[in-house]
Amino acid sequence: MRLKKSRSEKIAIKWAVALKDPWGVDASSSALKSDSRAKAISSFKIRLKKYHLLLQDSRCGYCRVSLHNRNIETDREHILPKERFKFLCFDIYNLSVACKTCNMSIKKRRVTHLTSKGVLLHKDILDERNYKIVHPNIHVWSEHIDLQGDEDGDSVFRLYYPITDRGKFTYDFFKLKDLERARNNDAQRILPRGRTRKGDHPDIIAAAKATGQARR
Repeated sequence: MRLKKSRSEKIAIKWAVALKDPWGVDASSSALKSDSRAKAISSFKIRLKKYHLLLQDSRCGYCRVSLHNRNIETDREHILPKERFKFLCFDIYNLSVACKTCNMSIKKRRVTHLTSKGVLLHKDILDERNYKIVHPNIHVWSEHIDLQGDEDGDSVFRLYYPITDRGKFTYDFFKLKDLERARNNDAQRILPRGRTRKGDHPDIIAAAKATGQARR
């Protein structure tokens, strides 16, 4: 499934990209907000957000935190920062959805997630060699990072386990360690038979040992 731009959206995007701040033409503070092309941009942004939420199962493209019913906390994310790559700011494949922590607090305008800082080594933006991170529109996130967790009322359990080098870079870049939550009773829930499994997160194994749930 691919989102297709309407004729009016294509015209509006071409107009906006020629301006200093194409992404902000429809902002409430913009002098251009009443322009029909700015309104077309606004409509396109809404469609973009819905499209990527559907593709990503309403989860952040980087940490996989649920974005369901959290519209205010959900950002349209430019994988290549729009300030440096203005011509790609409306490219469907350069956009995703992310939580505000990953987008605004951590990633911001940084380019250290690119293989070559500030530039694309390969013209095709979907060429994975351009990126060090798990790219929301290129990679299957779960093939690079194992997320073990669940939610039960107010109890939240979440542990990330990088599988590949790309997954490890993403884990470090987005500070996923800071989002992890583990308790001793997690070991009892995850390891009900009193043993650890190959590939279990080290924190789970440690918690299991601490509660006598793992065989030594």
